[in-house]
Amino acid sequence: MVITMGDSKQTRTVDGLVNVGLGLWEGELANQLEDRCKSAYREWIDAPMRITPPQGEMLTDAQDRLVGTIVKGLKKIKGEHPVVG
Repeated sequence: MVITMGDSKQTRTVDGLVNVGLGLWEGELANQLEDRCKSAYREWIDAPMRITPPQGEMLTDAQDRLVGTIVKGLKKIKGEHPVVG
């Protein structure tokens, strides 16, 4: 993820704003997961907060990481208008 401040041309990458870690499912297409691990994938689609992909990150952990990173960043930029993208 990249953050820029208002009209500033400066950007910076923020490590804590990366995608949810999908572990062994990383880079796989949905149809590949449906074929290879049908029940686990279906459970994850139906209840993603209860199921964690093999060697992946729990969504609650990702949520905590993302919110914590955003709050920490906002405290540092008092009075500016950040753009996250």
